[in-house]
Amino acid sequence: MQNIVFEIEKQIWATVPKENRIGILNGLSGIALFYNSLLEIDNNNEFQEKLIKIIERINDIISDNVSLPSFCSGLAGYGWVLLRINNEIIDIDEDYFLSLDEILLEELTGQANEDDYDFLHGSLGISMYFVERFKQTKDESIKRILIDYITELIGKISKNLEGVLIREDGVDKCHYIYFGMAHGIAGVINIMLYIKQNLEVQINNFDESIRTCIDYLNKFKGYNDKSKQFYPNHYLTENKTFAQSRLSWCQGDLGIGNALYNAGLFFKDAKLQIEGAELIEFTKKISLTDSGVKDFGICHGTTGIIMQYYLAGKRSESDYQSVISIWLDILRDQTNDFTSFLAMNHKGYLGETNILEGSAGLGLVLLSLDDRIKPDWLNCLNIY
Repeated sequence: MQNIVFEIEKQIWATVPKENRIGILNGLSGIALFYNSLLEIDNNNEFQEKLIKIIERINDIISDNVSLPSFCSGLAGYGWVLLRINNEIIDIDEDYFLSLDEILLEELTGQANEDDYDFLHGSLGISMYFVERFKQTKDESIKRILIDYITELIGKISKNLEGVLIREDGVDKCHYIYFGMAHGIAGVINIMLYIKQNLEVQINNFDESIRTCIDYLNKFKGYNDKSKQFYPNHYLTENKTFAQSRLSWCQGDLGIGNALYNAGLFFKDAKLQIEGAELIEFTKKISLTDSGVKDFGICHGTTGIIMQYYLAGKRSESDYQSVISIWLDILRDQTNDFTSFLAMNHKGYLGETNILEGSAGLGLVLLSLDDRIKPDWLNCLNIY
């Protein structure tokens, strides 16, 4: 896979001069993460110089434009990547991170006050920056930010979980409750567990809040003949209708299974671990036709499915190699043997290089399959 990724790298690099998105999942910060990962396997000057040029380009864009705060598309994701880059390659002054802390704390607080607990675009994603910041510095003030944030979230979950989960569509103004990893309750569970794991402190009512989330999930569990999965994508509160899930990272049983398995590990609850593992195991029966998959990317495509099976195989005794091989064959067809990288959106199919929907994410997954890089880059997708 390494030689394939080196060919993909050439295509990615050719798009950098025209890329104006800075996000970790939708733009240049994710491409920087890709190059930082390449340096794990080939610490050459070319990749170092390209990484530096990408960081310089991001800084130029930030200087000339108003940037979003979000993890997916803005400053929180960029800061997360900077924290993970080797300081011998790029020397980043602590004052820069202090400035980011100030900006992102205001956004974290403001979004939490508005009950915006979305992972991709809301406060849950911003909290990822502060978790990484604490892991790097062990700063007590950062620890206090995270404790205050998760304590407030726990209080809201105990009073009105649906208030935490409801998302308003910016176009039709309808209200949705999502169940999956990108926008839903599985994402809430995983980030709460991740924060708790890294803080290593007692937080009142933490266990009860995770159980509340799981109990809420279970209310909506039911096998669907069309999706071949047990959980819907979302619930429209206005007319009480459900939209069924694709097989993917962003929605569906793979991400929910990951969250339940992680909760089972946390509680040392073998039954819950088995429930999560069986949810993932059952998806192995889903065909391409039934999956709803239309493109190759991580978000709602084939690469994300392979990535989830890879992680499940790492954490269990189940064999996922055969199903990974099936989806790798599909991936080869979708990408014309790893030479064409078209992502589906509302405009049709367009070339894409980012992590979430494009070739940078594909490259990272291929390197992970060969155990050429550390799998902790998956943290940026809220799966563990």
